[in-house]
This record gives sequence, structure tokens and C-alpha cells, in this order.
Amino acid sequence: MPKIILAIFIIVSCFLIAPVDAAESATYKMLPNIVDSGGKKTVSAGFSLSAKAGISNQGRSSSPAYIFYPGFFFPITVEAPPEGPAFVRTEDRTPPTIEVQVSGAESMLWSNDSVPAESTFKISISDNVEINRNSIVVKIDGEVKINANNYLSHLDPAKAQGEKTAIYLDCVATLTPGLHTLYVEAWDAAKNPGTKQYTGLEVAAPGAEPVIKSGTLVVSPTTFSPTTGGKTTIAFSVSGASADTEVTIFVYGPGGRGTEWARKVRSGPGYNQVEFSGVSDISGEPLANGIYVVKVIANGKELGKQYMVVYGGR
Repeated sequence: MPKIILAIFIIVSCFLIAPVDAAESATYKMLPNIVDSGGKKTVSAGFSLSAKAGISNQGRSSSPAYIFYPGFFFPITVEAPPEGPAFVRTEDRTPPTIEVQVSGAESMLWSNDSVPAESTFKISISDNVEINRNSIVVKIDGEVKINANNYLSHLDPAKAQGEKTAIYLDCVATLTPGLHTLYVEAWDAAKNPGTKQYTGLEVAAPGAEPVIKSGTLVVSPTTFSPTTGGKTTIAFSVSGASADTEVTIFVYGPGGRGTEWARKVRSGPGYNQVEFSGVSDISGEPLANGIYVVKVIANGKELGKQYMVVYGGR
């Protein structure tokens, strides 16, 4: 049977279909007031839906689309059974997505990251349907910091708010030296729970010497060609650094001879990264082929060393 291509954007009034729970499965048949428009099936202004049970997918063409009605939107399958196209509403089983970033950090927060003693955790919660704001809970070291009673006072002022599908929060915390935990929970309107747990968040003692956490100095990719526009990223995670620790990244020539490139960065605790284009500070040209040494220095001490390979050059 030829596949029917449907271009659909349907808004169904409340008197046509009463809103139901978004997680409930249902099947609807499209009534015969369909207008053919240039080979595509569209719906007339007076279109309505009626319930139909037991429609099988077997042997019938289908394509993904979306259907909208007051209060909800959800994925559907558009089919071509003998009696005409049908709309199959699928169950929403996708929980909210939760991401956290420490203010000033280069990347999202991970367990075992180093964080400042004065931290602002910037929390992003998003969902494909709608977030139940009464379900929001944020805990630090097991203590509730944000919930349904006070989340309005923690809205991120730098973000646009008001969307049903997203909310952005700021959780400001003063943390003592040692290890800490962060827990975020939010449910959506279909009762899918989303949670995110961060453990081992380290706050260094005052005056601690900065060190790169073992195994966190990474050059990626380790092999690249500057002459064809290739670049690499030098990334590392620092423990024991204050917000204004000065770190210098050096790229030395083959065999560790001569400085080809250097960059000073203000490295706070946690993840840091710098992009390197492979162009020498000395010649202004892409580096010649060879194996180069990457070193990270802070307070006159070498914190870590890695290697990278340049090809496609002179």
C-alpha cells in the first residue's frame, strides 16, 4: 500500500477531546473530512476525532508526527489502514533531563569534581511535555535547599523563565573543605521521575597547593593536522586551586626542545580546557610534523605532562 505522507499540525479544542492524563495510551481514527492538497493530506477546519480500538500496525505504512491539544503534546504514529488514516497516541515514558554547572566553570558538573567553597550551582531541568514544579527538590549533603515552597526565589535571573517544558535554578552554597554531595529531583506531568546525584564534590582547604587530578590531563585528539584546519583541546581538572590560580600551558617542540606555544589561564577548581589550533607562536605558521610535549605549570611547578602528534605539515 503506498505510504501516505501527512503534513499535520492539529489543534483540537477542549470540546472535541477532553484532556486526559498524558501517560494514558489511546487510539483515534481520522474522520473522512480530509482535504487533498498537492498530494499531501491536510485537515479541514471542522475536523474532529473519534475513538477507535484495536488498530494494528502490521503491514501498514507509518511515519512519525506530532499532535497537539490543550495542555499536552505527544508523539503519534500516522497509519494507512483500509478504513483510512489513524492517529495512535503513544505513552510518554521520558523523564525530565537534569544538568548542573558550577558558575564560572567551562563544562557541566560531574561526580568527583573540585568545586569552590563559594559555589553557585546552575541547575537546568527540561522535559518533552511539562515539568511538575511541585516535585522539584535540590539537596546539598542531604539537606533540602530548594523545593516546591521556595523554588520561585531561586529562579536564574539570566534565563528566560515561564516555559512549561524548562526551568532554570540557582542554588548558592557555602561549602566547608572536604567532600560534598548534590542531589536534584524533578517529575514531569506524566509522573516520570528524573534524578541526578553528584558525589565526591571536593572543596580544597585554604592555602592548598593546586594539583591536577590523576588521569584528568587529556589532549584530544592526540593526533591532528593544523594545515587542514585541525585543532585539539587540552583539558584538565584542578584540585586545590583558588578561583584566581594562574596556570600556564606550554607546547614544546619535538624532544621537548623550545617553546612553540604558551597560554596563561585563570584556573578555578574543577574542569578547565583550552583549544589549540596547532599554530606556532614563534613562526606564526602551522607546526611541522612531529611529536610535541604539552605541560601544565602552576606556581612554578609542573602539574602534568602529555604528548600530541602533528601531521600533514612541513
